[in-house]
Amino acid sequence: VHTQRRGELDALTALVAALRVDLDAASARCNKHSADCSLEMAALRELCEGLQRELKQQMADCSGWHAEMKERLIHVTNSIGANVEAANTGLAALKATVAEMESRLGPLPAALAALDEELRTVLLPKKLDVKPFKKWKEYVDTELEKLGRARSQFGVVEHKKKDLVHLPAEEPPPEEEPPPPPERTKVEKPWVGFTVREEPKKGTVYVETVAPEGPAARAGLRDDDELARFAGIPTTSMEAFRKAFKKTARVGQPIQISVARDHKGVDNALKLELTLIPQPMSKKAS
Repeated sequence: VHTQRRGELDALTALVAALRVDLDAASARCNKHSADCSLEMAALRELCEGLQRELKQQMADCSGWHAEMKERLIHVTNSIGANVEAANTGLAALKATVAEMESRLGPLPAALAALDEELRTVLLPKKLDVKPFKKWKEYVDTELEKLGRARSQFGVVEHKKKDLVHLPAEEPPPEEEPPPPPERTKVEKPWVGFTVREEPKKGTVYVETVAPEGPAARAGLRDDDELARFAGIPTTSMEAFRKAFKKTARVGQPIQISVARDHKGVDNALKLELTLIPQPMSKKAS
């Protein structure tokens, strides 16, 4: 019996040892899985933090864009309101002008009726000269047509004009052929390719705009340059610049100009040379 119990005890001891080995192996596997999970959790946490930072940046950008779009919308709304107000003001002025014209031309129908009656009863039977009356009739008809067009444009009902007396037709005098116009020599106007503005308080003239591909642009002139001299003549005012230009500007002639740039003063003025060209057709039309 003792030997039998001893064998069972040894078997149980071996079983416990095997279970302990399995337990150690399972614990090692658990530790490894736990480490892997920790690494994956750290990676996921870092990824989430990066996504959160990116989301915050995008939200900040969206807020900035929203504020900019809101500001632009307010500016456009104000511009539209100003344009509408200006248009309404102009329309009111036009309506007032039409009303004034109508008030001035209001007595004309009665005067025309009296003139018709006088022509029928007094002047026409005497066969007087009717040229002045014909001119007056043409003038009145023209003014009434203008008033009718203005009324129709602004929605005013146009009253029908009564037929006037038809004056006797007069044979027009023979037309004389006008003499041919004298031949004129075509003079080309010089063009410098820039515009200026004046600041009277400072006694200076500045370049306002420089036309691209113009003589000034080719010479290196820039916007907001202070124009000190034009062809050696000081340009302290707009009138001085006009006189200097009129006196010295010729097509094909090089002109020396002195400009002060970047607020460096007249003492450090740059000297530029530009050659004047004929004024383009677009500039002549404008």
